[in-house]
Amino acid sequence: GIKNLYIDHKGFEKDFAARRGDDFKYMSMRIFEHAGINVFEIRRKENKIIPVLEIPADYVPLSEHPLQMHAQNESFEHEINKAKLLYKDEPFALCIANNNNNQPFILHARRHPTIGYTHYDDLSKEGKYSFILQPINRLLFGSKFYGLSIDANHMYSSRTPTSRELVNMVGANIRYLLIGDEDEARDEFGLKALEQLENLKILNTQ
Repeated sequence: GIKNLYIDHKGFEKDFAARRGDDFKYMSMRIFEHAGINVFEIRRKENKIIPVLEIPADYVPLSEHPLQMHAQNESFEHEINKAKLLYKDEPFALCIANNNNNQPFILHARRHPTIGYTHYDDLSKEGKYSFILQPINRLLFGSKFYGLSIDANHMYSSRTPTSRELVNMVGANIRYLLIGDEDEARDEFGLKALEQLENLKILNTQ
């Protein structure tokens, strides 16, 4: 739901900007454009706000394969089994999330290109920065968008999450994870991160 992004002008002058300028230009800016997020550069001493990207006021972002949500009517294990039939071999994640009245909902999602990108044609190479939103990250973002709180004891991933998903889980105070296939992962870094978190008893898995 973010509509505006403000970047201090010094951010464009730092070493990171020099090293990752192409990522910002060809990935971040494309995401902002498709998601309908205005981008501004701030020059505080000059008391100026300079538009970098402005989106028409009537622009409506596409909603592509949004995460699935329904009231929980069956056990957590049964909901997982139903989702397995739906997603087949596609990596996915599922969780229980509660509304303000403590009513439980089931949320589940597969990985998917960020908003505006419907095809995997030029997105097959997934590096540190990627157009692909991973399943658990989609649940973390989506739950907040719908005003729901994820139940920290009911998070499932069909494979070992990426290192970024794991970091975000810890940041969201989720300490328990049920994994379908712990040997399957996007890359080695997810496996290493999971091992570290388990050894430090920061995350409990099953």
